[in-house]
Amino acid sequence: MRRFLSTFGKRAIRRLGSLATGLLIALLILLYQLHAGMILHAYERGAWFSILWPYSFAFIGTLMWEALITWLALRERDTAIGEEEAALFRHYSACSRKLASSLEMVWHHQNAAGVPLVLPLRVGGSANGLASEVEAFRVLYRNHLEWLAFEIPEFDSSILAPFPSDREYLDVLRALRLHGKQLDEAAILIGLKDCK
Repeated sequence: MRRFLSTFGKRAIRRLGSLATGLLIALLILLYQLHAGMILHAYERGAWFSILWPYSFAFIGTLMWEALITWLALRERDTAIGEEEAALFRHYSACSRKLASSLEMVWHHQNAAGVPLVLPLRVGGSANGLASEVEAFRVLYRNHLEWLAFEIPEFDSSILAPFPSDREYLDVLRALRLHGKQLDEAAILIGLKDCK
């Protein structure tokens, strides 16, 4: 309610034109009533309500219009924020899947060269010619963890091993795939929340 009232106040200040239109309508009604002598006649009879109802209608109508516009704007903004958040989760899910396929590719290249990749996240290099490929994977993995923690701090990515780590190849690969699945599920949940 507080957010609605603060947004309503800000929008009302920005939309002084519609409020001025409501005031202009009230002034036109006043001029008509003065011209027709209705105010003097109502004053003599004591029927003030017959004078005030057009003003209250114009004022309340304008306020209701502003409340409706504010409610629609808040709803649209919340939907846009939810869509952006879901897209961010989907992006990191795709990154996780790409890291998993990259790890598999590095493992196959290392295995074909006769140097099996047992600990892909251990710092310290292999002396073979494929060390740059392993190091590139480690850099991408570390960047994924850092950016994920920065952009979505509320997401629990504890399933992934910290960098550096002594987790073996199959554990890291399984964790990356599960991590991508968790991110996809979070994006779906955000999308379902926006549909309500």
